[in-house]
Amino acid sequence: MILAADNPEDARMKIEAGLNKIASILGAPKVGKKGMPSPDVKTGGFAVVIDGDTLRYALEPNLKPLFLALGTQCDTVVCCRVSPAQKALTVKLVKDGRDAMTLSIGDGANDVAMIQEANIGCGLLGLEGSQAAMSADYAFGQFRFLTKLLLVHGRWSYIRIADMHSNFFYKVSRTTKDRGREANGHPIECHLDLCHVLVSFL
Repeated sequence: MILAADNPEDARMKIEAGLNKIASILGAPKVGKKGMPSPDVKTGGFAVVIDGDTLRYALEPNLKPLFLALGTQCDTVVCCRVSPAQKALTVKLVKDGRDAMTLSIGDGANDVAMIQEANIGCGLLGLEGSQAAMSADYAFGQFRFLTKLLLVHGRWSYIRIADMHSNFFYKVSRTTKDRGREANGHPIECHLDLCHVLVSFL
């Protein structure tokens, strides 16, 4: 679907037409929290292409929910000829509207706002300079390294955080169990044992 509109009403009509087209093929989506389609909604291989002028109308408060509903039912949303502020607003729309974890990738100075708005920002070092890489959480030289970042380093990070939580619970349980306090001159032993919490957590 290509969305190109000259005014807000035309944008509303095209977004609603896209939603109706998807509903006619897939059926009405299940409604989740905040009145949005649920995250496990089926997609039918749809894609949306929207230009910067139409995106300006779609990001207005009265059209945001419709545009978000359309975008989340599609496999791909391509925004072309958009400003840096519109990129950031699009990321914010998905992040806030779906309570989703977002990752943005950019390679130039025009992507800095989008990278900083996302939960995880990735910058590419390339021909367009290093502004995106300097403002990002992660920087790499080629786009193909994103797979390794997510699947290898992401897994290692997950394992390290899980180990840290295990050690934290163990340390707290041992410290609490072994600690003695004095009240009225008599030591009081604390027999609180958090080992069962640790086992159920793991």
